[in-house]
Amino acid sequence: MDKPKKLNLPQVISIITIISLFSKLLGMLREVGIAKEFGVGSSTDAFYVALVIPTLIFTSVGVALQNLFMAEFSTYKEHYPDLKSQYTFINKMVNIILIISISLFLLSFIFTKGIVRVVAPGFTEPNKFSLTVTLTKILLPTMVIIPVYQIKASVLRVYDKYISVQVIDLFFNISQLIYLYLFADRFGIEGLTITILLAYLLQLLVVDLILISKGYRYHFILDFKDQYLKNIFILFLPTLISFGIIQVNELVNKIIASNLADGSVAALNYGLMVRNLVYNIITLSILTVIYPKMLGYKSKGEDDTFIQLIGRTTNILTLILLPISVIMLGFSEPIIKIIFERGEFTPNDTLITGKVLYFYTFGIVAFSLKDYFVRVSYAYKNTKLPLYITIIGSLMNIILSIILKHYMGVYGIALSLSLSEIISLIIFIIFIINYRYIKFNRYFSDVIKIIVVNAVLYILLISIKRYLILPDKTILLIIYLALYVFVFGLLYLMILLLLKVHPFSQFIYQFLKRGKNYEGDNK
Repeated sequence: MDKPKKLNLPQVISIITIISLFSKLLGMLREVGIAKEFGVGSSTDAFYVALVIPTLIFTSVGVALQNLFMAEFSTYKEHYPDLKSQYTFINKMVNIILIISISLFLLSFIFTKGIVRVVAPGFTEPNKFSLTVTLTKILLPTMVIIPVYQIKASVLRVYDKYISVQVIDLFFNISQLIYLYLFADRFGIEGLTITILLAYLLQLLVVDLILISKGYRYHFILDFKDQYLKNIFILFLPTLISFGIIQVNELVNKIIASNLADGSVAALNYGLMVRNLVYNIITLSILTVIYPKMLGYKSKGEDDTFIQLIGRTTNILTLILLPISVIMLGFSEPIIKIIFERGEFTPNDTLITGKVLYFYTFGIVAFSLKDYFVRVSYAYKNTKLPLYITIIGSLMNIILSIILKHYMGVYGIALSLSLSEIISLIIFIIFIINYRYIKFNRYFSDVIKIIVVNAVLYILLISIKRYLILPDKTILLIIYLALYVFVFGLLYLMILLLLKVHPFSQFIYQFLKRGKNYEGDNK
């Protein structure tokens, strides 16, 4: 019987991007379902506050731990190739996380009312406050589930099971949609909250089953003297501070916008949501595959391959994200109209949010590349440099927001974030070149070609935009926009081929081949 053909790196990235896109669409349907079933009122306010306290906070902590654990586990895997030792190391990490998270869970459960009062001081109405406390207590076990899941999911990624993890994440949204469209009218907002808890638990269960099928067995073992674990927690503090600064930065932006015209904060939220959609679908899909491979090369001492991968990934990110940015700059308002303009979201709201998205779009490439270089720094066990860059970027964003708000209103706040991303990326690049983390001279000509091509296409798009006629009906607008994007994309691809841009030709060549440069989920 023939052995199944293996997928290569571009094919895996493409599959994960498609799954991620589908997952985000399901996420949007979930939000539509929540709005349809529960509307905008005290119950949804209580739900979203309850969601913030344990899940969103611990998701950030879990992601920070995941990135550091993957770097250290990749090194450990090379030094201790036998699976028994690797599984013991995983259990050591899981048990430390369990002790910390269970302790925090118990404290949070005891003081839930106090936590809700701090997070939502405006919830003074007794029924609303009581519901928020109830929903928060339902979700508190996720404080234990999420970090453990993130660690075990990162193990699967190190073992090249990228697609498996992505599919598991996909079913998280599916379970909530099933509840919303079949059971919400019977069990209400409390039932949705329980469904989210069960969905997180199901994710952890499926990851455990995959690991068990590979021979993993859980057992309780503690070893606080393990040097690899010490390395993780020594590096964790700067990483946690970086995540905290990013969260505070977003809060400060909302505070600055709060004394502008009504709807300014909402416009920033919607615009940022669309910008982050590009990041989540494209950038994260690529980094989900590249980061473990990068760590693998680094831990094996394959420095040349490691540096080549960094350079090629930089080019691929630039090659994909720049044309997307050009399209979004040219059609920011139609994009907002398609996604949001219905019900209480008026054409005037579309105009304001479209301009906000326009200014946010300038920072998409910088934001993505900066996040990528953060992971490059983690591969070198350097968490201080990303912390310093985050501090610099946040301070610049706050200062520029305060200044530009007086001249441009809410648009100045959006532009400030983009400018701070671009400036902090430039500073980041200077440092990583100085530290010899990357060699740009080998890929510089391709980057210049990509930038010039997109600059020319942007000028061309702006020149002909005045002659473009876009219909008012949403369905027709989607069709017209899809046609314009198709023509633009075809022209872009033809120019790349003519100019022989290496990252593009390599990506296409490897996509059409099988079994090279990757040993994936079909292993």
